[in-house]
Amino acid sequence: MLRRMIRCLALAMLLTALCATAQAKTYSVTAVCADMPEAGMIAARVSGDSYTLFLPGTWDITSVAVTVDGLDGFYAGEALITGGEACDLSGLLGSPLPMTRADTGGRIGTLTVYHGSSIPAVFFTMDAGLFAAAYKDKNVEITEGHVTYVEADGSVAYDGALNSFHGRGNATYGRPKKPFQFKLSRKTSLSGLAEGKTWILLANYLDLSLLRNQIVLDLGSEVGVPYSVGSQPVDLYINGEYHGLYLLTEKIQISGSRLNITNLEEATEELNDRELTEYKRFSEPSRRFGIYKGYEIPNDPEDITGGYIFEIEKHSRLQDHEYNGFETDLELRIVIKEPTAASRQQLAYAASLFQDFHYAVFAPDGYSAETGRYYMDFIDLPSFSAKYLMEEFVKNYDYLASSHFLYKDSDRIDGKLYFGPLWDYDLCMGNIRINGFISGADPEKEFLAVTHQRNDNLYWLLSRHEDFMSYVRRDCWERLVPAVRMLLGEIEPPEGSRLRSLDEYAEAIEASAAMNFVRWPEKSISGYDKGSGDTHEASVAFLKDFITRRLNAMSALWPEE
Repeated sequence: MLRRMIRCLALAMLLTALCATAQAKTYSVTAVCADMPEAGMIAARVSGDSYTLFLPGTWDITSVAVTVDGLDGFYAGEALITGGEACDLSGLLGSPLPMTRADTGGRIGTLTVYHGSSIPAVFFTMDAGLFAAAYKDKNVEITEGHVTYVEADGSVAYDGALNSFHGRGNATYGRPKKPFQFKLSRKTSLSGLAEGKTWILLANYLDLSLLRNQIVLDLGSEVGVPYSVGSQPVDLYINGEYHGLYLLTEKIQISGSRLNITNLEEATEELNDRELTEYKRFSEPSRRFGIYKGYEIPNDPEDITGGYIFEIEKHSRLQDHEYNGFETDLELRIVIKEPTAASRQQLAYAASLFQDFHYAVFAPDGYSAETGRYYMDFIDLPSFSAKYLMEEFVKNYDYLASSHFLYKDSDRIDGKLYFGPLWDYDLCMGNIRINGFISGADPEKEFLAVTHQRNDNLYWLLSRHEDFMSYVRRDCWERLVPAVRMLLGEIEPPEGSRLRSLDEYAEAIEASAAMNFVRWPEKSISGYDKGSGDTHEASVAFLKDFITRRLNAMSALWPEE
């Protein structure tokens, strides 16, 4: 009797397991927009028997065809969906609905449908194995694939070959949501931005507002930072999988449609018979320059005075990476971003220029001990003032790290150093309070002139010169204060301005932000200060409060004369 009961119990357990296995079958759930087949297919994200469709706002939600593989149709709640036929999903948004087979009534799982904001969507198709490798290693480059860029109004700005795709960034690439760089097969203007082949996708993983980078770039444009990079929020899809809300930006590069200065790299290429990066590299630290790195390129143009793009960089990165660059004897570290391979003569010219400028701005009287040149002779004052104001206002955590760009044209056109473009502002406006940065994140206190008074801090060195600060204080009231008031919605931006109110920025991405934080849950994100808001909504509210308080503090710090 006992043995029979044990056998019956074992049989029951086996049948239960078989039923559970049958119920746990994973289906492929996909969707296409009937009115936009070129955008490709979107696959539902699967977790157990829960299926989530993230549909872009560019799609007409009343004309979406959803298919479950192997089935002619299914029910989502009480709505019958016939596989492959366009249907209206507008009544199914936001909540998990039970999915059942139309033929047998058997349970499939649950389906949740999200529909993004009225912003562009970009669709990539590439080799899945290569993408998996590129997701782990930013040095893996994918050189074949397809891109479709759909504007907010549903028009297609680009539908063609993908020439290059790879990861980018430094610390940000170590996060689960990766930033990327991609290159199209032809120069294209996307969402009205300056046309080009190469574009950046910023993940904004550590900024729960998802707004800081775009707001700072647009604010900088209004304040007067030269060539403020254009940007546009987009929903990103790779091989049919939703990857989140990203910020598409122009790449900082010398070109006629972007940073329009003399192209020294092209001029050098024309005089040499190999790719410039194929020439031998050299690294020769000396007494004058702690780090000194470039390429043995045989032929230089007659004019090597420009154009250049420079970046202030950390010692470790300049030391350890295959950059062109140098370190002045006052420990200012400069990477030459363009030309991407600097010759000995080009490196010597740039290094001497920065060495002399650094001596001058470091000196209490502002004059270089080597050449007698005044620090103001080296710089474009309006751009340096605008950049100083932006760093002071937003309290950028990375103000002494990388992502601080300068550029210089040929002396035949303009021999000044310009400070800009702006770049990399996810950790600003109170979004971080680690590594002793608590005072830096406080909107009430002075920043650049009182923190990190070091030889390599150009902002602190500049703040010691009254003629510079007098110009900055005037610019604060003439340019920064009105721009911030536009951001707060107190006054209307002028015609043609990129800047909008913070409320408008937030509203424009609201639905896509909701999708993003389903894909990348807020509670799983670490590495930023939770005091700046632990949800998207709280982070937006914190950001508005910070901007308001910072404006009041700077107005008190530098009263209008």
